[in-house]
Amino acid sequence: IKNLVFDVGNVLVHWTPEKVVKEIFPEHPSHEELTHDLFKKHPWLDLNLGKITERELLDIYHELYGHDLSVLETMMAKLKTSLSPIDPEFTLIKKAHEAGYKLYALTDNVREFMVHLKKEHDIWHYFDGIVVSAEIGHLKPSREIYQHLLDTYQLNPKECVFLDDVEGNIEGAKRLGMHGIIFQNVPQCVQALKAFGIDLS
Repeated sequence: IKNLVFDVGNVLVHWTPEKVVKEIFPEHPSHEELTHDLFKKHPWLDLNLGKITERELLDIYHELYGHDLSVLETMMAKLKTSLSPIDPEFTLIKKAHEAGYKLYALTDNVREFMVHLKKEHDIWHYFDGIVVSAEIGHLKPSREIYQHLLDTYQLNPKECVFLDDVEGNIEGAKRLGMHGIIFQNVPQCVQALKAFGIDLS
């Protein structure tokens, strides 16, 4: 194994939209349902695919659901600040880099969120490449997003371990010959990497 490929949401930083929805819309009868409407359906997916901007998304939500634009803007601001590090010191990233592994990020993500993350966290210089769904128009677990990573950085899939918190995304990577670990937390991940001969403890 020469390359470690990291998802971003719930691997490097927390992604907890329902928590933000509860805070912004405390009176809503079903926060689970509202979270699904706002973050699992097509306006949001279009943002993740780079088809629309954050501003266009908020206008769509305003039209669809009648939420006040200023409230929606506050929601997006809180979503960004909620993207706090899972490992405050990013120890896993630093140790992997020091051990000589090439590091890549492969993320279903929004342009505006990535701008925020790059501004807030001084870790991206450790990465040899970053693939963002909104920049290439494909989401996991579609074959195209993994293929884009492999082709762009000329990687041998057998030399890659992909770390993601969603099993379906790991399966997508495996279909192209990559190895995978379902990320739960840093200690579990460190232990799972040992099976590939990678000791970052």
